[in-house]
Amino acid sequence: MRRPRTTGIETISTEAKFGAGSAQTVAIGADSVRQISDHTITPGGLYGEHDAIRIDGDAVDQLYLSVSREGGQWVDTGIEKAGYRIFAHETTGGDLATADAYVMVQAVNAGQVHLNRDAPKPLPTRCLRLPGLTPIFPFRNGRSWRMTRAATWMSITSTS
Repeated sequence: MRRPRTTGIETISTEAKFGAGSAQTVAIGADSVRQISDHTITPGGLYGEHDAIRIDGDAVDQLYLSVSREGGQWVDTGIEKAGYRIFAHETTGGDLATADAYVMVQAVNAGQVHLNRDAPKPLPTRCLRLPGLTPIFPFRNGRSWRMTRAATWMSITSTS
């Protein structure tokens, strides 16, 4: 039996105002961005139109843009739009024309983005698992999580 895929996600939020507690760690790769995204962006310059997600977090949250599954490299484009810094995945490192996915992060939190790295070990005791995908949103605090979705945002909140 084929498992349903999670799609239609524009924003992942780990912000405290939506119920997230303490510092959160999110790890995601370009393949997962392409699988879950419901829209595209065109950052400008030499970057073309591709799938994108927005990740909203607090200053203590960490984002790891991973290449362990699909290779290539993540780069900081240096482009900011509407208060968000845009990071691009290039299938061939250093070749802007090979960009295939984007992650937008609040510009004030751009320093919390770790390029081309997996989340640190040890692995968290709990991961948010989305149907049809590998766990792409690991958290470090061992709580269970509930996912809610509205028209333009997604909140991951603690249930314990």
